[in-house]
Amino acid sequence: LISYAADSPITKDMIEALVPKCSVSHVFECVESLMARNTKSAYTHAHALLPNNPTQAKSEFLGILSFLQSQVRYFLIVKDLLEKGTQPTRIAEMLTWNPKRLWVVQRKIHTWSISNLRAVYKELIIVEKLAKSSSFRVSILLNRVIASFTRT
Repeated sequence: LISYAADSPITKDMIEALVPKCSVSHVFECVESLMARNTKSAYTHAHALLPNNPTQAKSEFLGILSFLQSQVRYFLIVKDLLEKGTQPTRIAEMLTWNPKRLWVVQRKIHTWSISNLRAVYKELIIVEKLAKSSSFRVSILLNRVIASFTRT
C-alpha cells in the first residue's frame, strides 16, 4: 500500500483497490444496506457473496438467508421490547449483549415498524422454502430478498 501510494497520502479508494474484502465484510455491509433500504449497495454486496458455481451458490445463499433470518428475529425482539417500554440496559441484559451492540441495533431499526420487520421475516421464510424446494435461480431469489427489504 505504501509502495502503491508512493509519495501521496493513502486514501480510502487506494485501500479498497488493493485490499481484498472478505465475505464477512460483505455480509455485514449487505445487512447495513438492507436495513438502510439502499437497493444498489445491497445488490452489490449480496451478489458479491455468491460464487459462480450454482451448487455452491445455493449453499451460500441458504447460509445468507439463515443469517438474515437471525438478524431480523433479533431486530423484532428489540423493537418489540422497546415499544413495550423496556429499558435498553434491561434488553441488553436479557439478550446477554454488550450495550454497544444494542445501541447499533437500535440505530438500524429506528425507521422500521414491527409490521415491516414481520413482513420481511415472513418473506425470508418463503424464500427459504422456495430455495430448498424449487429450481429457481439463486440470483432471482436473492433479488426477491433485497426487494422485500427495500420496498417496505
